[in-house]
Amino acid sequence: MEVLSPFKWSEYPNLPVDKDCVAGVCHVAQIKDRLVVATTVKSENLERVTASTGDGTVSAVRSAATGHNLYTRRTTFRAAIFVTDASLRRWQPVAAPHISTSHTVDGLCVERMRSKLLLVVRPCTKSDGPSCVWSLENEQELTLKSAWSPYCVVPAGHRCGTFAVAGNFLVAAGGKIGGGDSAAQRTVDAYDFSRNGWTRWPSLPVPMYAAAPVVFNENQLVLCGGVLGYASDTRQQDDGRSGEEAEMGRFEALSLSIAGDSPAKEWTVFCFMNSPCLAPAAANVYGMLVAHNAGDPANGHVAWWDVTKKDWRRVTALPENCVDSAIIEFCGNLVVIGGEELNQGFDEPDKVEDETYERKFSTKVSAIKIVRRNIDVLSSQRRRSVDVPPPL
Repeated sequence: MEVLSPFKWSEYPNLPVDKDCVAGVCHVAQIKDRLVVATTVKSENLERVTASTGDGTVSAVRSAATGHNLYTRRTTFRAAIFVTDASLRRWQPVAAPHISTSHTVDGLCVERMRSKLLLVVRPCTKSDGPSCVWSLENEQELTLKSAWSPYCVVPAGHRCGTFAVAGNFLVAAGGKIGGGDSAAQRTVDAYDFSRNGWTRWPSLPVPMYAAAPVVFNENQLVLCGGVLGYASDTRQQDDGRSGEEAEMGRFEALSLSIAGDSPAKEWTVFCFMNSPCLAPAAANVYGMLVAHNAGDPANGHVAWWDVTKKDWRRVTALPENCVDSAIIEFCGNLVVIGGEELNQGFDEPDKVEDETYERKFSTKVSAIKIVRRNIDVLSSQRRRSVDVPPPL
């Protein structure tokens, strides 16, 4: 019994940005009948080298050999946002928040009560300040004239963390305090939309970051995969392993239920991933967990979690050899966007953490039709086997 059609992936127009300029993974959200994608792009500019003179003024530095001004190449990073309709045939650029410092996109969510779009960005360096959330109040303003507003500041410890809207909260789970090889965190914070403030929620069982969030029935948050521990530190972890041993993909998908304004007392195991998932992608497809296997780069595929057999069922191969792609159910299709290309030694984590290592990202957009005739049967199996709310 298949959830997705056996036909090949259909290809749609790529994101309208130069592939060589993309410098981060894509984050996706659906707001009514439109699909919004946010990613990070880089730009390089030549700037004159200047120096302070004795009288307090600043002047250009000239080459002693030629007498010409000296220039340096400066690389900056910023958010790039695009929107499309159900046809997936045309991407329109959307104005990004006006942020003066170089920054990276960490999340894109929707507060459905007010149809408010939330963009999470973090500065490229810790010295530039904390991560922040920006909001777009009116979804009709998804144009180049969009006016974003500062919404809130994210508590420390959630750089590269997981962000999702569940119930009446924006949840920030895991992450790092700094960048590079800084320690991962167990911290979970939630922003209460009705009270306009952050509260501390039950911590994750292990320090982790970069998990894939999936929300069921708006009140159950599931974190799939993710990266454990430290990137290079050899200090001992909570379970006794060293940092090098703990830096691997997490096998479990963790779950936390929300009842009204209160979360459950602790995270529980929702299911087990079929391999370590350093860079997973997952989605709620009519009440079922669908994910692509990023733990097996040579054999990447899409699968759905069969709750009756307690196992993943493979559906089809991925349209492109990427990890950390954005995946979402949109207007009857499973859409896969972007991701980090795997033809560059992704299995060498030391290279990925190296600041001089140039990562390559995709702008490809693919979709496969969801076969709806089997959804009700599978959803009923899921309700009988797992104590979670039924799908909407």
